[in-house]
Amino acid sequence: MKKPLIVLGTILAIAVVGAATWPVSAGAVPAAPQAGSDNIPDGQRIFLDQKCDMCHDVSNVGIEATTRSERLKGGDIKGLDMDPDWLALYLKREEELDGKKHQKGFTGSDEELKNLIEWALSQK
Repeated sequence: MKKPLIVLGTILAIAVVGAATWPVSAGAVPAAPQAGSDNIPDGQRIFLDQKCDMCHDVSNVGIEATTRSERLKGGDIKGLDMDPDWLALYLKREEELDGKKHQKGFTGSDEELKNLIEWALSQK
């Protein structure tokens, strides 16, 4: 009677491992990596570390804004098309968009800002 239990255990183990490694179906958005993960681009890590995801979605990589306030929610970063130099000034609150400065000023280094902007503008 022990053989059926061993076989069943083996089948379950194979099913669990197989499900964990099964490829994401076409068109599905992968789960967003968390800040601190080694498997994400520098710009995305900066986006998460700076808490840009409090207001902004990045729908193509599965990042959803955490704010519940529609008043505070910014736009989806996917498809952003802006001049990188102007965007840097805007994120540092030195420029305005539609008569308003960015809600929160960027607090990282110039290199981090450059990486964030390059990553943000590459989200298509």
